[in-house]
Amino acid sequence: MQELLDKVARVAVQAGEIALACSKEARVKADGSPITQADLEANAFITQALMQISPYQVCSEEAVLGYEARKDLEYFWLVDPLDGTKDFAANLSGWSINIALIHHSKPILGVVYAPALKELYVGLDGFGARSYEVDSTTLQSFRLESGVRLCGDISARVKQAGSELESSLLACDSVFHSSALTQEFIAHYGLESIKLGSSLKFCALARGEADIYPRFNGTKEWDTAASQVIVEQSGGAVISVQTGKPLSYNKKHFANDYFVAFAANQVGGKIYEDVCSSRLPLACKASFYGLVVWVAGLAGSGKSTICKELYIRLRDSGLSVVYLDGDELRDVLGAYSYDKQGRISVAKKRADLARLLSRQGVITIVSTISMFDEIYQYNREHFPNYLEVYISCAYEELIRRDQKQLYSKALKGELPNVVGVDIDYDEPKAHLQIDNTTLGGIDEKVGQILAAIQSK
Repeated sequence: MQELLDKVARVAVQAGEIALACSKEARVKADGSPITQADLEANAFITQALMQISPYQVCSEEAVLGYEARKDLEYFWLVDPLDGTKDFAANLSGWSINIALIHHSKPILGVVYAPALKELYVGLDGFGARSYEVDSTTLQSFRLESGVRLCGDISARVKQAGSELESSLLACDSVFHSSALTQEFIAHYGLESIKLGSSLKFCALARGEADIYPRFNGTKEWDTAASQVIVEQSGGAVISVQTGKPLSYNKKHFANDYFVAFAANQVGGKIYEDVCSSRLPLACKASFYGLVVWVAGLAGSGKSTICKELYIRLRDSGLSVVYLDGDELRDVLGAYSYDKQGRISVAKKRADLARLLSRQGVITIVSTISMFDEIYQYNREHFPNYLEVYISCAYEELIRRDQKQLYSKALKGELPNVVGVDIDYDEPKAHLQIDNTTLGGIDEKVGQILAAIQSK
């Protein structure tokens, strides 16, 4: 495996040289993220090179390997051909080439190369983590064993800062992707901060140049896999705020949990224990930040009543929250048909609006029928912090309630396109199901949702 690491390191350096020669002009992809010619050319080179030096398949940000194709793979490559495209396009130096080898759900080999800085970082189970100064002109003489071993050594910082270092820890923050919650975390623990681009924040932890890297907004598996190996092999850790455990990989979707990365000197410390034990203050809890609560149920199930009470409870707790009612949103979003395809189209628009609010840290509660597998899958792929709630109700009770006379008209043939009558629906495999056949007990039902949020 060490021989493979050597080859991958050389691939990353060569890909970096290709990227350096490309234009900095960026365009916007369909998902709203930027892309440059450097992303595409580096990706093509890396993919071809990895296939030549190993039998493993390649999954890249620019050429995604679907879940069905990779879910049973023992090994596969996970690549971000240009991490920090905004830094690259702005002619900053904080961008990198990231290549990781995934073994089942764990990254075991990682290479990060920052071409503009000529900095190479590698990590491998059993080999440790090391750094190098290298580019295409020195690649011929490159040897893995010659690197500086990384162990989160803070001695240089101690010598420079003296006793001041003991009283203030240093956190890494993103140049372009900081968030209100990240700032809340930094302020709560009284941390100093520095801004770095791409995976260089992780590398700063491994080098002992910083202590903590909190990340409370969206990242994908290819953003973190290579860097996680380097941090872990230097004695540090990358911990999910949701689970209190290291980030895992090869999930059905690529969205990471929010996380906090720790240098070796912080593993076992107070903040580390707070994150691992879910003892973060409410305002810092990733389980609330940018959360989308998607509440589905047939007409008359009582989902709106429950959603309104949930909104009040969260608002009164001082959290930033909005409630989006499905019927009201349909009026705002324009004329969509009520047939199945029209319902799916308007549901995706609701989801896109919720995602926009989520990115700004707002808790978004959506009350909607939208009971189709295509929507559940769409949400799971697009929301990094998502809770799906199904409000069920016995069909006979729905018929009895029928305040809008939807069912009575549909059953008489007077009203087409009613979900549950002439449009079949997919019962969701929700995170939480609440039986609302019997009305009342709303405090308990809302309490179930709050408990589900807290346990995420």
